[in-house]
Amino acid sequence: MSLELNYALVKDGKIDNIILCNSEIIEQFSQDLGVDSFIELTDENFFNVYSRATIGDWVDGTTFVWSSWTKNEDGTFTAPIPQPTDGRVYEWREDLQNWFAVTPYPSWSWDPVTRTSTPPHVSPEGIWMWNEDTLDWDPLPEQPQDGGAYEWDAATNEWVLVP
Repeated sequence: MSLELNYALVKDGKIDNIILCNSEIIEQFSQDLGVDSFIELTDENFFNVYSRATIGDWVDGTTFVWSSWTKNEDGTFTAPIPQPTDGRVYEWREDLQNWFAVTPYPSWSWDPVTRTSTPPHVSPEGIWMWNEDTLDWDPLPEQPQDGGAYEWDAATNEWVLVP
């Protein structure tokens, strides 16, 4: 007997159901299930911790498209909100109904399999901040030496006094 896997049962271009079974059963009973096709759900196409196919989502070839998106007459899909065009890589978050930046800067790359963003080159030893203008790492400004406790605020690129 083969390994049990997750399958999307597709009807009229949408996921009608998701089941866990082995390939022999899905092939044998796909006609009886009243679906147009079935697709194995893998981490690469449908089924990982960050983007899970759900019942009602559109199926476009071997990948899924969120149910909140609109299918156009030409077969393409449109998100409810236009994707930002600031050069960073974005992914749609169905739970938030919005785009989520997965790279902090336009120069960084994104690996959807490992789900990591990577700078153009590795930072030197120590604490550095990325400079998008020079596409290089800059040392942090020296921490104030007035006896207070400070922490680096990456959002504002400055030292902030800890209360």
